[in-house]
Amino acid sequence: MDWSWMCIVLFLLTSALPQDAAACDDDCKAAITQEFRIILKQELQPVNLILNELKPIYEFLNGKFKPLNDMQKEVGTIRRDTRDTFVISEQLLQHTQTIVTTQESISNNLHSVKANVESREYDTNLSKESNNGIKDLVISLENIVKEVKLTSNNTSKITMQIQQDIKDFETLLEPINDLNSFENKSNQILQDIEKGLVVFEKQLNATIPDNNMIIEQMEKYLEEMNKKITISDQVILNTLLMAGQDHHRCPEGFFVSTQCFTVLREQGTTWNEAGQRCRSQGLVLAEPTDTVVVPLRRFLLQIYGSVSFWINGQRDGGKFIWQRTNKTLVSNTGIWSSRQPAPGDLDSSGDCLSLWVLEEDWRNDTSLPYHPHDCSDIQLYPLCERILQKVMSPKDHLLMLEENMDKTEKYISLTLDTIENSISTILEAVETLQDRDLHDYPLLDLAANISTNQIEFERKVSTTIDKIENGISTIKDGFRSLRSLRCLDSEGLFSLSTQCFKLFQDKSRSWTDANSHCETHGLILAEPSDSAAVGMRNYLKENYGISGYDVWLGGKADGSKFVWQDSGRTLRSDNTLWHANKSPGSYIATKYCLMLLIGDYPGTPYYPNECSSPQFTLCEAK
Repeated sequence: MDWSWMCIVLFLLTSALPQDAAACDDDCKAAITQEFRIILKQELQPVNLILNELKPIYEFLNGKFKPLNDMQKEVGTIRRDTRDTFVISEQLLQHTQTIVTTQESISNNLHSVKANVESREYDTNLSKESNNGIKDLVISLENIVKEVKLTSNNTSKITMQIQQDIKDFETLLEPINDLNSFENKSNQILQDIEKGLVVFEKQLNATIPDNNMIIEQMEKYLEEMNKKITISDQVILNTLLMAGQDHHRCPEGFFVSTQCFTVLREQGTTWNEAGQRCRSQGLVLAEPTDTVVVPLRRFLLQIYGSVSFWINGQRDGGKFIWQRTNKTLVSNTGIWSSRQPAPGDLDSSGDCLSLWVLEEDWRNDTSLPYHPHDCSDIQLYPLCERILQKVMSPKDHLLMLEENMDKTEKYISLTLDTIENSISTILEAVETLQDRDLHDYPLLDLAANISTNQIEFERKVSTTIDKIENGISTIKDGFRSLRSLRCLDSEGLFSLSTQCFKLFQDKSRSWTDANSHCETHGLILAEPSDSAAVGMRNYLKENYGISGYDVWLGGKADGSKFVWQDSGRTLRSDNTLWHANKSPGSYIATKYCLMLLIGDYPGTPYYPNECSSPQFTLCEAK
C-alpha cells in the first residue's frame, strides 16, 4: 500500500497554516494534530487485521496430532493445512513489508515537514508569536514522529515473532513434510506385522498335530475306559445276582424283625437319662411304629412282666412328637391309655411318653400301651432301638450304575464336541487371517484373538479331562456303594454302615502281627468311621461274645499324633471317641497303637495301648 499521499496531505495542511501566527491558535493546532492521528489510525488498521489472521495459525500450532495409526487418514488434511499456512505466512510477510515501507515513508515525509517548518521558524517576515506557534507545531510533529517510530518498532518485533513462529511450525512439520517417506515407513510397519503373523500362523499350524495327538490319546483312553466299564458292569451284575441274604434281620440280643429293640435293665432312669444311656450304646430311644407297638407290648409283658419303659415321644402342646423322626403321634388311635392327649390340651403333666406294661388288670388288654408320664418324677427302664442301615436292593444298584454310565457317556460326548468346536474355531481363525485385507484390520488384535483361541482350546481339553476323571470317580463311588454286598456270612465278613469288617479271634496278636495277618487275607487293619465306631463295638460284644480281649484297629502314633495307617488320615486328639483317662496327648510315642475297647466304656472305645500288647484282630475289606 502506497502511503505517499499522506505526506502530501501533511504538507498541504502545513502549507495552509495562516501567515499570521495569531491566526493558528491552540485549537487550530489541536485540530490539525487530531486530523493527522485519525488518518494515521485508519492507515494502521490493516496491521490489526493481520494480527487477527494469525489466530488460526496459533490454534493450529497448539493442536494435538493424532496417533500414528490415524496419521495416514489425516495426510490430506495436513497437506491442505500446511499449504494454507504457508500462503498465510507469505501474505503476512507481504503485509509486514508493506508496513515497514510505509513507516519509512511516513518517517521521511515527517522529516521533510519538520525541515520545512523549521525553515520557516526564522522567517523574518513573521512575527515572534507566529514563529513560536510554528515551533510548537514542530514539537507536536516530533511527538507524532516518535509515536510512528514506536509503532514501527513494535510492528518489527511482531513481524520477527511471526517469522520465528513460522520457523517453529516448519520444524514441527518436518516429520511429515516428506509424505513419501512417511508412507514408506507406514508400509514397512504393516509389512513387519504381516511377516510376524505369517510366522505365528506357521507356529499355530505346527501345534495342530500336537492337538490331534492329544485327541487321539484321549480317544484311546476313552475306548479302554469303556472296555473296563463293560467288564465291571458284568462283574457287578454277577455280584448282585449272588447277593441274596437278608440285611434287615436283627442282631443277636435284639427282638422284632422290622425294627430291632433291646431293654437296658441295669437301672431305672428319667426320660432324659434314658435317651443318654441308649446313645452311649450306639442306639436311640425307641420309636415303635403303630403296627409294631401292640405285639411289642405283649412280648415285653411275657419276658419282663409288669414294668414300663421310656420311649422317644414328648409333648408339644396338645400333641406328642417322636423326637428323632419329628413325626406326630396320632392321638385318636386305640393305642392310648386313659391319658391320651386331646387337641388343644396344654396340660404340662405327663410330658414324656412311656410304653405301659404295668397294671395286672392290663394283662389281657394289651391294646392301650401309650401312657404319658412326668419326664423326671418317675424312673423307668430305657427301651432302645437299633437303626438298621438301609441296604440297596440289587435293582436299585443296577439303576444307580446305569445312571452313572449315562452321566459318563454324556461327559464323553461333551468332551468330543468341545474338542471339535475348539479345532473348528482355530481353523476358521486361520482362514480368516489368510483372506483378510491386512491394511483394513487390526492385525495385532487378530493375532491376540488366535492366541486366545489356542489357550481356550487347551483349557477346554484340560477341563474335559477333569470331567472324564470325575465321571470315572463317580462310577467308582457307585462300585464302593456295593461294598456291603461283599459282606457275605459265608466269608465271615459283616457290614456296618458302608464298611466291611472281619474279626479274627483265633488267637491274640501284637499290633504288627495283626496288621500282617490282615494283609495276608487281602484286607487292612480296620479303620472305622467315627459314626460306626460305637456301633461296631456293640456289635462285636453282642454277636461275638468277646471277653478278656479288645481288638486292634489301624491307628498308630508317629511321635506327634495318631494316624490311620492305610488312609493317612489324622485321628484328632479332640475326637470324642477317645477314652477319658487316655488322652492321646500323653500317648503319642511310636510304641503306642490304637485299640477298640469291647468290655467297658461303650461311648468312648478308642484307647492307646502299647503295640506289643496281645489283642484280637479286626480287619477291613478295602
